[in-house]
Amino acid sequence: MSVVLEVSGLSKKIGDRMIVNNISFNVKKGEIFGLLGPNGAGKTTTIRMLVGLARATEGNIAICGHDIQTDHRNALKYVGTIVENPELYPYLSGLENLRQFARLSGPIDEVKIAETVKLVGLEERIGDKVRRYSLGMRQRLGLGQALLHNPALLILDEPTNGLDPSGIREFRQLLLTLAAQGTSILISSHLLAELEQIVDRVGVIHHGKWITTSTLDELRSRSNVNRLMIHVDSAEKALACLKAEHHELNLRSEGAGQIIIEEPASILNPVLSSLIQAGVQIYKLEDQKSSLEDVFLTMTGGNEHA
Repeated sequence: MSVVLEVSGLSKKIGDRMIVNNISFNVKKGEIFGLLGPNGAGKTTTIRMLVGLARATEGNIAICGHDIQTDHRNALKYVGTIVENPELYPYLSGLENLRQFARLSGPIDEVKIAETVKLVGLEERIGDKVRRYSLGMRQRLGLGQALLHNPALLILDEPTNGLDPSGIREFRQLLLTLAAQGTSILISSHLLAELEQIVDRVGVIHHGKWITTSTLDELRSRSNVNRLMIHVDSAEKALACLKAEHHELNLRSEGAGQIIIEEPASILNPVLSSLIQAGVQIYKLEDQKSSLEDVFLTMTGGNEHA
């Protein structure tokens, strides 16, 4: 699988403060790569460097083999981007917005514009003024603008901000379609449950430093936290027992007959012994995978948001 984006030794220093500190990663063809980090971790600064809006203090960024500092124009012609809400002309129709963008990016003909309209699902509303669009439709149109010139790489910073669940689901499906067609996507979002459904790999940045690049399964395997659901006859009785004998446990009730324990697997035998001795009937044990959010919070201390 060919590499579309290659980042090596990238740093950004402002005054005495190192915002991004010597990070390296890559994004492959047709891959959806999630960029994760708490607020202030350096995600936005990294993205600004990737799209040419900020200059790196050190390091290199190559897009389809073109260095963004020494071959800026050729590097960025392979990139489409949405940073939060796309910039659109509300007094123009969706089609007029795309034509305006096509003139700026050109040459892009009417056939390509029509194909893009169909791809983002705006055929029925493309003639309406953008001021009449819902936020989800605006995001689709913004994505259409980003896709007009057939970018090899899409860079998206919080692209689902303000979307309702239906809009988020539609946007997710569209990204999966684009990736299946070979477009590489780097996406930063605080909606970790959404990212978990689409990403192939994630990179985690914290305090400006790169912590890891991993698949979701690799991340989960590194987590020392095990989530276990225990089905019992009385969650209330089970909780009272465990809080009395294992007060350090991270546990909670999940309905009348279920308790959740999030602890290393080594705690399982003492927990089961305590429940049995207390007369709690155990019907079922259900091992659950840690979510991306669980692993992320463990890695970053859990005090900040992605």
